[in-house]
Amino acid sequence: MDGPFDAEFLELASRDDDAFAEIKRRFQKLVWASSYGFGFDRHTRDDVAQLVWLKLFQSLTSIRDPSRLAGWLATTTRRECIRVVKARARFTMVESFEDVSDPTTKELDAAIIKDDTVRLVAQALNSIDAECRQLLRLLSAEPALTYGEIAEMLKAAPGSIGPWRQRCLRKLAARPEIRAAIGGSLRLTKRSGE
Repeated sequence: MDGPFDAEFLELASRDDDAFAEIKRRFQKLVWASSYGFGFDRHTRDDVAQLVWLKLFQSLTSIRDPSRLAGWLATTTRRECIRVVKARARFTMVESFEDVSDPTTKELDAAIIKDDTVRLVAQALNSIDAECRQLLRLLSAEPALTYGEIAEMLKAAPGSIGPWRQRCLRKLAARPEIRAAIGGSLRLTKRSGE
């Protein structure tokens, strides 16, 4: 089939492997190209493509205008890429804040590395004790963790997390890097419920 696909062919592809393979053959370069600008490695781009093909297979009988299949595939690919980027941003944690202060670290976003404030905070975090670094990382995790969850992870009493957080933030605020970043003193206030 050389022309555009029609609704009957898409319906056939929902139950016939050869017909679905024909769609993939015709549009695989489009799907691959649509994920190009996101900076993924080959394996991630392959994973995105597989998700797109799965979504297409699930949607074959509901696509209203088969002549717009190319646009549907390009849009779906970009949406999947954005979902992967957001998921990575949400769950990326570094073991050591030394990684953040090293501008050659390839895993971190270049724009973040260039931000002087982030670099200064990373240096300050790296200079405080490991327990405070771990606590502050957990407190800034996305999605947010409750004090109870953090206490369980750190094997601490739930009521100790708030005061511990305050002590760690005071240590952080006392660092010269932080004072330089904010241009003076920092006053910490208690969160409600502490």
